[in-house]
This record gives sequence, structure tokens and C-alpha cells, in this order.
Amino acid sequence: MPDYSSAVKTVENKVAAVKSRAEVLYERWSIVPIFALTLVWIIAILFEFSPSLSPSYRLQGFVLNGFVFLAFVGDLSIRFILDSHKRTFLRRNWYLVIAVFIPPLRILFVINALLRLGRDAGGLAKQIGLSALYAVSLVVFLGATFTLSAEIDASGSNIDSFGDAVWWAFVTVTTVGYGDFTPVTVTGRTIAVVIMFTGAAAVGALTAALASFFSSRVHRRSEAAQASATGDASAGPDEEVMAALHERIEHLTAQVEAISSHLGVHREAKPQESSTRPGGGE
Repeated sequence: MPDYSSAVKTVENKVAAVKSRAEVLYERWSIVPIFALTLVWIIAILFEFSPSLSPSYRLQGFVLNGFVFLAFVGDLSIRFILDSHKRTFLRRNWYLVIAVFIPPLRILFVINALLRLGRDAGGLAKQIGLSALYAVSLVVFLGATFTLSAEIDASGSNIDSFGDAVWWAFVTVTTVGYGDFTPVTVTGRTIAVVIMFTGAAAVGALTAALASFFSSRVHRRSEAAQASATGDASAGPDEEVMAALHERIEHLTAQVEAISSHLGVHREAKPQESSTRPGGGE
């Protein structure tokens, strides 16, 4: 009978290897979407519960909240499917399950993403870069949302939609200053000052993180090139040693075969001699 158990075990091992690789790739590429979803969730909360924004944006906030909820549930489902130890999945990720159903705790997804990012090679530079990028995005979108809530009903204000507020925040954080949209309230101008200072600091940290990331990659590549060059330089003596060992092994193998054949001849000759002895005695 054919041995089906070994074939099944081979297939299971291959499936496990594919799942583990998929799990690593998903862990790597899901970090940025998790950051974006958390930011969308914060904006959706402000749309729903801000007194000045909820009359116009309550429906959008409700839709965004539902989308974020489904996205986090899908994230946990994919993690569970790809996880190699499903029995302990809930024990290891119980806080994320709670965060899905308790919206104020969804910031735990960002913390978990940063912790996972720190386990990668060059994780510190990635952590700093992603944190700076998230800080810039947070300053821009939250600043735009709070400014819109202060300016939407102010007299003389031209910031009366979320799109205009986001455009103004991006212009402010980059210190371009087109001047097509300007806040007229004290709250809006205070937020503008915060955006200017915080945005400049975050952009500086992001630039430093990117420089560190690319310099570390260049350093690793140069080390790999030096290692390969050293290996090529030492390939000549190693090849000569291996050739000498191969020749010696062949010589010893030939001697062993000759000895074995010689012993075989003698073993065949001994029974013939013993069979002729009784005849000679007679």
C-alpha cells in the first residue's frame, strides 16, 4: 500500500511554510494601513460628536466608523487564519479584540504595530520614520478638523469644508503659505501656530529617519560586497585544497577496492583447498 501519511505530512509542512511566510509579509505590510485606519477613526469620532461638525458630517462619521470597525475585524481575522498557533491566538491578542469593540482603545493597534515594527532589521529607523509620518498626518488631519469646527460658522471665514481645511493644513505644515485660506478665529490661528511648530519638528524627524534608513542600507550593502570580495579572493586556495582532497579520496577508494577484491579471491580459494584435503588423505 502507498504511504499516504508521509505525503500528507509533506503537504502540511509546505502549507505551514507558505502560511508562515504569508504571516511575515502581512505583519510587514499591514502596519501603514493600521496607522491610517486609526487616524480615520479619530476623524470619524470628531465628525460624529463635534457640536459644530455633526450637523453636516455626522453621516460621514458614522460611515467611516463602520468602515474602520470592519477593517479591524478583517485584520484580526487574517491574523488568525495565518497564525501558526491558533490555540493561543486569543490569549496573545486579547487586548486587540477588546479594542475592536471599545473604540477609545483602538490606539492599541498603533502601539502593537510599532512593537512589531521594532522586531524587524533596521526597526528603530523604521519606527522613528513611521512615527514621524504618523505625527505629521495626525497634526495635519486633526488640525484641519479642529480648525474646521472653529471656522465653519465664523463670519468672514472661507474655510467651510473639510477639503478646504485639509488643504490649508498641508500648506501650513509645509510653510508654503499660499494664503488662499486663512483662519479668522483665535482658535483657528492658535491651531495654525501649533501646526507650524509641530509639523516642522515632525518633518525634521522624518527626514533624519529616512537618512538613517538609507545610510544603514548602503552600509549593509557595502559590508556584503566586502564579504563577497573576500570570499572570491580566498576561493583560489580553497579550490586547490578541495582538489587535492578529492584526488586523495579517489586514491584511497581505489586501494580499498583492490584490497576487497584480493580478500574475495582468497575467501573463494579456501573452500576449494579444504575440499581437496580429504581426497589427498585417501
